[in-house]
Amino acid sequence: MPQKPIRPLKPIKIPRPLKPTKPLRPIRPPNPFKPQPAAPSKELSRETAKILRLKDEIGVRFWDLGQCLIRVHDQAIYAQGGFDSFEQYLGRKGVGLGRTTAYRLMELARNFGREIARKHGKTKLLASIDLAKATPEEDRPIDVLAYQIEVTSTDGKPQFKPFKDASSNEIKRAVQRIKRRQAKKPHLVPMPHQYLKPAWQAEALRSLRAIAPKATLSIQTAKAKGPDPEITLTLSGIPRSKLRIALTRLAQAAPES
Repeated sequence: MPQKPIRPLKPIKIPRPLKPTKPLRPIRPPNPFKPQPAAPSKELSRETAKILRLKDEIGVRFWDLGQCLIRVHDQAIYAQGGFDSFEQYLGRKGVGLGRTTAYRLMELARNFGREIARKHGKTKLLASIDLAKATPEEDRPIDVLAYQIEVTSTDGKPQFKPFKDASSNEIKRAVQRIKRRQAKKPHLVPMPHQYLKPAWQAEALRSLRAIAPKATLSIQTAKAKGPDPEITLTLSGIPRSKLRIALTRLAQAAPES
């Protein structure tokens, strides 16, 4: 029986040496002094969901929305979601509510109760807040509900309506009317004959008449080249013997500048 040819043995492959592994980095504990981004808490998530729901019903539930915003603002609940400020929470990454709108609703909710809000509505109560700020009296917005609102009749004469009967536009026009009355008049450069007499004239004349009962003092002002007007003094009715004393008293009454 023929024998099978003997096959040569395959050379043994020497395994390649393993690559050295990189040393593992030690796990560093979190720095307690560095603020870590925190996930929104349950309280913040609950308030945010409520705000988003009430924002869709702002025309009817504006008072509830204002109260919810007050809680998030006053108790700093917004910080539980990593927000640096209440304004940042109101932005796009938060509830997407305008800053002015939010603060106006909060002001409304702070000054009026739920029943008053339901009775008069958002626009009228916001106008009443502006009216309380415009009046010179230190009244609160709740005091405006007892006001008689000035309105203009068809013949142009002013009339007065109770707050409950006045419309929102009538209250807004009343606010604008008060602001126009309180607006400062433009400063006009006076002519030489329009300069006001110095305020110390009365005091100077009083001191002169103490030594000369018939003394008279006339002051005339005129525009000069410099910033200060020129003053012309005229004295009469003073005896010659008391002239030096009169001039001394006049100099004491005059201001230094």
